Amino acid sequence: MELVEHLAELRTRLFRSLLYLAAGMVITYSFFPEFLTLLKHPIQPYIDRGDIKIVFTNLPEAFLLRLQVSFLSGLALASPFVIIEIWGFVAPALTPEERKPIFFLAPFSILLFLSGVGTAYASLPAAYKWMFSYVDDIGGAALFQNAQQYILLTVKILLAFGVAFQLPIVLLFLARVGVINADMMTRYWRHAVVLVSASAAILTPSNDPLTMLMMAIPMTGLYGLSIGLVRAFEPKPDGTRSLSFGTMLLVGLAPIGLLIAVGYWLWRMG
Repeated sequence: MELVEHLAELRTRLFRSLLYLAAGMVITYSFFPEFLTLLKHPIQPYIDRGDIKIVFTNLPEAFLLRLQVSFLSGLALASPFVIIEIWGFVAPALTPEERKPIFFLAPFSILLFLSGVGTAYASLPAAYKWMFSYVDDIGGAALFQNAQQYILLTVKILLAFGVAFQLPIVLLFLARVGVINADMMTRYWRHAVVLVSASAAILTPSNDPLTMLMMAIPMTGLYGLSIGLVRAFEPKPDGTRSLSFGTMLLVGLAPIGLLIAVGYWLWRMG
């Protein structure tokens, strides 16, 4: 294809992506109360007790909040279709050998992202309880929480966990291009734990130690999982690569197992 034809196809796919986003926003706009209930759930006990009161500081803020929530949830709803458009634009430039890892790792990446978001959502009640404990130190105090600030903080935490849980994908990519291997990852695991902890501190929007710890612990587990995955993806002595059914099953079920394990741990803590 000529450059002009590539630009025309890119314009078409961008236009379709915007249509998917607009459709997602229209759908989620109608379900705003349900989405807001989910986002308020971590602090709902304090709202019911009157310890936290959600407030707005100006008249149009409530409408703008609804638009923001609709945009974010609509983007999440439309993301599979947007990814299909991106893949349709990029795929013709790749060889069949280059496409194989993407077909295999794309579902794994989605599961990891959902596991990260689910882990964050399960962590939020404990994290907000820890933060609110400092308000309880002042007898008779009540928290007047700006609605927009709370929603954006919650969404940022959910997205940060989803991004952090992409660690195995990053390590598998580095292993495939020859930067790291399983033996190196095993030898330098202590250094990796330090880097994971530092990354959790950077990625956590709230900057509180409890949320950082709740992110760092699963990421450390994901690093251990990545060692096994990198070893499974490494070429054999004859230079061939073949994935066993056990490896494929591990890739598919590991994020779900991790989510269940972290959820159970948080449930026992609560």
